Amino acid sequence: MTEKLALNHRIFRKSEQAEFHITLPQSMFHLKENEFRRITQIETIFLKKGEELPGFSFDNTEILYYVNHGILNHKDNTGVRGEVTPRTSLMLNTGSGMKYREEAETDVELVRISMTPHTADLSPSSMLYTFSPDYRPNEWKLIAGEKEGAPLHIRNAVNVYDLYLEKGKKQIIPFATAGSYNYLLYCLAGKLQADQLLLMKGDTVYLSGNTLHTIQAPDRCKVLLLESV
Repeated sequence: MTEKLALNHRIFRKSEQAEFHITLPQSMFHLKENEFRRITQIETIFLKKGEELPGFSFDNTEILYYVNHGILNHKDNTGVRGEVTPRTSLMLNTGSGMKYREEAETDVELVRISMTPHTADLSPSSMLYTFSPDYRPNEWKLIAGEKEGAPLHIRNAVNVYDLYLEKGKKQIIPFATAGSYNYLLYCLAGKLQADQLLLMKGDTVYLSGNTLHTIQAPDRCKVLLLESV
């Protein structure tokens, strides 16, 4: 099954403290015992240079930061601080509680994915991971997950990948060769053909079933794939 999702667009500005985010449609939460119940929110946030995300105190939430453009400075009470960039992603495992804040060093566009952990009140931790500059286009890259070998660890059965697809290139949605699966495919930039649907920047498509799906780039594109297993 392929279902294109409606988006709720709001712009984050320091003065307004609003956010641009994807609201998963209510219909999704009645599909096959709620496959995406582990994912509580997906936000795309835009910040101007010098703007801050308000200081947060969170618990029992797994939060992945994926920067599409720009540099975001992060610091938290576990002692981790540094830059989140298109090459460096951030994972917050807030567990029993964590305080943190961020500020845009440049204009920033980022995706922030919030998930529930498999167990409450675990020890809090955070990690910045810088990916190799030798990354090749047209190949799936595992960003974070519970899957073995994931650079950033999510304490639940969710895996996150990205893909830079060159114009005219095709790729299949991976790991769909055995049993059923559930994916959210989010277009970060460019245009993407997913089955019979044309996705533009900001569009998301829900994929499920037990057959392979082919995606193609009529123009160069960048996508995120969320896998619920």
